[in-house]
Amino acid sequence: MLSSINALLPEIAPYCHLSYAGASQLKFGKYTILSMVGPQQGDPLGPLLFCLPLQPALLKLSSPLAFGYLDDISLGGPSSTVEADIDLL
Repeated sequence: MLSSINALLPEIAPYCHLSYAGASQLKFGKYTILSMVGPQQGDPLGPLLFCLPLQPALLKLSSPLAFGYLDDISLGGPSSTVEADIDLL
């Protein structure tokens, strides 16, 4: 996620590194869980941070219809092309 930010949106990289370079402590009663992967729920940039790493994969697809929104990817076209694209993902 952070490498995608560095490559595609260097303008917000300092904020993201400040927020995500170290583990966050999630507390529930006496339990503490370290969160070290992916964006935090409730972060306004969370959807963007989640989607950015998918962008290079979407650009490599050859299906005539290929788009993604958050964790949903839609493909359309000849079955052989769609099947080959699914193998890339």
